[in-house]
Amino acid sequence: MIKFDEEKTIHLTRGDETNDINILPISFENRTFNNDKLTLIVFDKKGYRQEPILKKEYEVSEGDTFNLVLTHEDTMSFPLTNKKKTYWYDLILNDYTTMYGFDEDNAKKFIVYPGGVIDD
Repeated sequence: MIKFDEEKTIHLTRGDETNDINILPISFENRTFNNDKLTLIVFDKKGYRQEPILKKEYEVSEGDTFNLVLTHEDTMSFPLTNKKKTYWYDLILNDYTTMYGFDEDNAKKFIVYPGGVIDD
């Protein structure tokens, strides 16, 4: 399962792939992407200044949305737990502009639910 809600919270089941699921309807000041780089960075909720748990870069060639593609290996990078765990994430455009992340509405949440897949 993966979904994106109105508070810009990402919900993900650990171990799931997200290929070709358009969950981030990004429209940044009516901007059309053209050879841009988007970087997803996920941090432990209490470790915002530490190394990220997941960092993934995407090239966006054309259009006004992009697909958040995460592989099975990407989603397995989250620690195995017996209950959901909340992380924080930033989505950064071209290394300089935070599109979603810590702002006046506080941190954007990335909630990972335990999956049916055991660690490999």
